[in-house]
Amino acid sequence: MELWLWIMLVLLLLVLTGITGCYLWISAKAKPYIFSFPQKIPCRKYALLLGTAKRTGKGNINSFFIKRVDKTAEVFNQKKVNKIFISGADQPASAPDEVDDMLQTLIQKGIASDAIATDHKGYRTWASLWRCKYIYHISAPLIISQRFHNQRAVFIALRLKMDPIAINADSVKGMTGKKMILREALARVKCLMDCYLFKPEYPE
Repeated sequence: MELWLWIMLVLLLLVLTGITGCYLWISAKAKPYIFSFPQKIPCRKYALLLGTAKRTGKGNINSFFIKRVDKTAEVFNQKKVNKIFISGADQPASAPDEVDDMLQTLIQKGIASDAIATDHKGYRTWASLWRCKYIYHISAPLIISQRFHNQRAVFIALRLKMDPIAINADSVKGMTGKKMILREALARVKCLMDCYLFKPEYPE
């Protein structure tokens, strides 16, 4: 095999090892703070529901959306939280707003609107956690998303010197779930860069 091919293989191996290391590190750090069953979690004032679109790019209902909202309603109805804080990205005028969609879905499930607060500038997970602490002064949230996302969110919250716990919404099976895990692997590399290098702020 030619030398340049060996070099490419070694570089590829190093990249894959680095990505895998990032993934496992974040998972291990977050593990003590994450729960799977509402009965086992301590009560918190606020649930932080991390936003996602109600529909996929093909127009189908997004299973991640449904499962996150369902888990949030379950936690609220079991009186594990007093209020719900939804953080997600504001959408262009031509697109449905993920935060408003979550708000309306929770109201349809019988949760009073005055028990829900919203932030439309949670453009990504770091922004949601940063604004949760520094804009809305919520430092001890119960984070709600799927396990892989909760792990990253908890890791960020700990780096921001928050006191987080998280509960896992049901996972999404099949190819959709597998694709999201691959995307998550790259997101964790960016997460570590945010936590240790860039430390971006989102005051507006």
